Amino acid sequence: MESANHPPRAANLHAQATLAFANDQQGPAALLQARLALHLFLKEKMNQRAPEFYASITRTLNNKGMQNIAGTLTGEFSARIAAPAAAAVAAEPFPGQKHALLPTNCPQCGAPIRAGQARWVDASTAECEYCGSQIRPA
Repeated sequence: MESANHPPRAANLHAQATLAFANDQQGPAALLQARLALHLFLKEKMNQRAPEFYASITRTLNNKGMQNIAGTLTGEFSARIAAPAAAAVAAEPFPGQKHALLPTNCPQCGAPIRAGQARWVDASTAECEYCGSQIRPA
């Protein structure tokens, strides 16, 4: 996936794998996948996704009794990942333009779509933050 010029999608898939391994109590595999996801989020400047995933996965790992794995991630990434902004809202490139409702998940990669923070390519097309697919309202 990474070699096919789809690093944002690869990052999201690594994040999904991390959660699956964490839920299955497979700490070393979860750590490996989390490192890959976070590295790609940072490399691709996915500045909103990186802190959201980081906070979510460290919380999940702690809740699943894998504090040592969460601590390892914290030690490696806390200085590189800013805390998520509580009310970060992307600037709307088409002010005053009413947009139709977007699906809640990307039809291509399944990543969540936040309508209020979507990147609009034009007045009727948004872009998936994770895989770059163009999304049109349903």
